[in-house]
Amino acid sequence: MSLYLLDKRDRARMIPLTPEQRDAVRAVARGGGDETAAFLARAVIALARRDGLWLGCDCREENGVRPVVAPCRNRHGTEYWRVLGHPQVPHDPGCAFHRATARRRAGKPWNRPARKAPVGYFAVLRNVSDDVDPAAPNGRGEPEVRMVRRPALSRLLLMLMERAGLNRLSIADRLSEETKWKDALARATEGLEIAPGCSLGDLWFPRPRMWTGKLVHARVRAAAPTWPARHRPQGFVCWVVREVDEDVASAWRGTDPVEVVSGIGRPIVGRNPVRGPYLFIGAVGLPQGSGGYDCLEGWTQPIVTTNCPIPMDSHYERQALGTLRVLRREFADAAFDLVKPVFESETPLGPCIPDFVIEAERHGAILTIPVEVMGFRRPDYLDDKEVTHPRMATLGPLCTMDATRFDRPGGVTSEGRKTTASIRRVLRERWSQ
Repeated sequence: MSLYLLDKRDRARMIPLTPEQRDAVRAVARGGGDETAAFLARAVIALARRDGLWLGCDCREENGVRPVVAPCRNRHGTEYWRVLGHPQVPHDPGCAFHRATARRRAGKPWNRPARKAPVGYFAVLRNVSDDVDPAAPNGRGEPEVRMVRRPALSRLLLMLMERAGLNRLSIADRLSEETKWKDALARATEGLEIAPGCSLGDLWFPRPRMWTGKLVHARVRAAAPTWPARHRPQGFVCWVVREVDEDVASAWRGTDPVEVVSGIGRPIVGRNPVRGPYLFIGAVGLPQGSGGYDCLEGWTQPIVTTNCPIPMDSHYERQALGTLRVLRREFADAAFDLVKPVFESETPLGPCIPDFVIEAERHGAILTIPVEVMGFRRPDYLDDKEVTHPRMATLGPLCTMDATRFDRPGGVTSEGRKTTASIRRVLRERWSQ
C-alpha cells in the first residue's frame, strides 16, 4: 500500500510518497537507513511541516480511517514524526510508528519519580552541547516516537502559579478579574533569573499582542548579545488561550495564534486532552542552526475558568471544586480554604499529591483534609491508589469522591454532599462538636 501526506482537517489525500520516500520514511522511523534515506525522510517531514500536512500510515485501517503521524521540530531544530494518540487510530503493533503503552510489571515496587518544584534558573532551552543526546527531541536520549513525559516548562509555570497563590481558592476568588491575577503572576517572577544576571521579569511577556506585534522577538534579540556564556538566550510568553491544536495556541477563535515549533503539550486523562480554558506558556529563542526567533516549546495548563485561575489536571477536578465550595458555609466559626497541590508532599511512606487539600482553621488550630477525585475503575489505576492513599492519609483524614458518577443526573451534587458529610464528621470529632 502507498503512503500519502494528508490534509489534517479532512484526511484528504494530498501528496503520494514515491516508493523511495516511503521506504526511507519507514527505515528512519525504525532507527535505520543510510544517509540517502535520512535525507529523503527529512525532506518529507519538511514538506509536511511547510504545508501543514500529516502522514497517513498504511499499517492498518479502522472504519475506513488510517493512523496518522504529525511532523514536528524540536528545540534543536531537528525535524521528526510525532505519533498522535487517542482519538487517532492506533498503529499496528508491528508498525515502525507503533507506540506501546508501558505497564508496571506485577510484583515490582511502585516508585515513580515525584513531581517536585524545579530548582535553579527559570530556563528550558539549552545548548546542544549541554544535552545528553542532541538528536532526541527531549534531550534525554529517548526515541522520538515515544510518549514524552510532562516537560519542565509545565513545572516552571506551576511554580509561578504557586508563588502567586493561584492554587488557593481564597486567593483565586480575591483575584477573580483576569487582569488582577495576571499581575499577581507577573509579580511572582520577581527574584527569579533565566541565567546569571538575566531577570525573568525583564523577559516575561503576558499579552498576546506582544507576540503578534514582534515585541517579544525584539526584546529577546536585544538581550542576546550580553547573555552569559553557556546559557541560551530565551524569553517567556504567557496568557490565556481557548483553542489548542497540535502546534498552535490561539487566544480566542483563531485570534493571536502562536505556533510552537516542537508542538504543544497539555495534560491528558484517559487518552483525551483535558478541556480548556488554558494558561499557555511558551519559551522563545533561536532554533539551533538557522532561522529567526520562534516559540520553540509550549505547554497549556488547564484552569477552572478565566475568573478562577486554579490549575486543574482533569475536568472531574473542575466539577469537584464547584461542589466543594459549599464547605465555607458549613461552620460559622471556622475558616476554610481549598488548595490544589501542584507538587508532591513527602510523607513517611513516600511522596504523594492529593487532588485537593482542604485546610480548616478554628481558634488557631488547622486541620488538613486531603481529597481524592477517583476518575477510573481500571485495575492498574486502583493498584496505584492502593499505594498513594495510605501516604495521603498521613497528611490528614482522607476523603474520596467517585467521579465515575459525575455524569449521572445529580451525580456531582450527590458526591459533593457525601464528601461534605464526611468532612463534617471529621471536624466534629476533632473539634468535639
